[in-house]
Amino acid sequence: MPVDARKKEVPTVVRRRREARRSVYLGEGFHASVSLGDKPVRANVVDMSPSGLGLLIVRPAFGEPPSLGESVRIDFKDRCGHDFSAQGTVCNVRDMALRKQAFIRIGVQFDEPAPGSQVPIGVPADAAARGPTGATRSDMFPCDENMLPAGFFDDPFFFQERIHFSVVAFSPTGLAFRTAFENKSLLPQIVVRAKMFFPKLGLQECDLRMVHVEIDNTNDCYLVRAEFLRPEPAFLETVAEYLSLASVRASPKTLAQAGFRKPRLLRALQFKSATTAEELRSILKLRQLDAVSRKEEGAEAREAESFVDAFDEHARKVLCRVGRRIVAGCRLVFVGAGEIRRSEFFARRSEIPKSLGTEGFVEVSRLNWHPHYSSPDLFFYMMQNLVRIAMEAGERYLVVSILPASWPIYRKLGFRPVENNTQGAGSGQAPALVLRLDVPRALRGLEEIDQATFKSVYLPVARHLGIANFT
Repeated sequence: MPVDARKKEVPTVVRRRREARRSVYLGEGFHASVSLGDKPVRANVVDMSPSGLGLLIVRPAFGEPPSLGESVRIDFKDRCGHDFSAQGTVCNVRDMALRKQAFIRIGVQFDEPAPGSQVPIGVPADAAARGPTGATRSDMFPCDENMLPAGFFDDPFFFQERIHFSVVAFSPTGLAFRTAFENKSLLPQIVVRAKMFFPKLGLQECDLRMVHVEIDNTNDCYLVRAEFLRPEPAFLETVAEYLSLASVRASPKTLAQAGFRKPRLLRALQFKSATTAEELRSILKLRQLDAVSRKEEGAEAREAESFVDAFDEHARKVLCRVGRRIVAGCRLVFVGAGEIRRSEFFARRSEIPKSLGTEGFVEVSRLNWHPHYSSPDLFFYMMQNLVRIAMEAGERYLVVSILPASWPIYRKLGFRPVENNTQGAGSGQAPALVLRLDVPRALRGLEEIDQATFKSVYLPVARHLGIANFT
């Protein structure tokens, strides 16, 4: 039996504990010191939980027993020798006789965090993160329950034991995680070195300090709030990238507003052709957002389906998804020889420029972004996938119509103006420039494209298609 099988207890005052504690035999736990005022007294820890400790103290060393409700300070070390302290309140006192030695056994309940300090979210499945008064914490971003990061760290007190956990939310300075009730070593202010696996992103490490632990009766576990200590930039970038992929609240804009690092989205992006009704309607909603941002009259009140036009009949829609959110979309129209009616840019002119040849081209139009995701990086990756589609389809030219302000970024990608293009028009707009990209030449490095852009945008496609005979 924990403490010692040969014991005789004489209870004096007892108060019911908030939760079950882990009991250990005398000598197999760890030592702490209990300070009543300025007087520290050495004590053996004989049971423990995140909310309190059971301490065994030699009777003569203690003098007069502490009284219920008395405030004490507990100082202790982890197995690596790091010092910690916590404030607590005496919640029970017992006299004990053990091997003819008189002891005092006291139970200490750790003090609750002060109002306004950081505490865990109340219900992990809820999008709201709550403080001690129930107020919503706007800096907490709940994780997708279907792809929670998993982690572990060495138990700070017990030999060859590990504590496993699942992260349920992140803030810019810390996280909230669930762990089993059996893990009783999460004492206040304890610091651990945690390893965490982020779905789709890999393994990262970070030091964590335990801030607050509460009982989550909904999931039969502890819910723990911890803060990051000296986090590496790569770790913080991975957190932001993971949230952009797996949190319904997260976007580059909302993450930046909350104080997170700017996420790298490459590993979170997924490009595909839209096939379902839901995907097609999401693309139309992006068109509506674009019309609203341009202050097109009545755009906000219109149905999404009203943004379909005649050229959609011949188009393939391509979307970009970050996690479950569709954040960008465009359409590709394959314009063959003699099919000028399919072209949004040239149908009204009744001719196609000679520089596009007679074999046809792929026309890109209706390129729309969610306002929280409009960034050059996502634009480059979208163009990368459009080039891949054109090359796989055996098409030579990719054609796009733009406003003059966008010309520098397209020139960086290797696009060149089509002659006599200033009269192109489409969808109620009068674009000033129609550009083309020679796709095979761009992928083989034969166009005038700076090396950084070529390596990040075109080289991965060339390798994927097996036409990269260069580095």
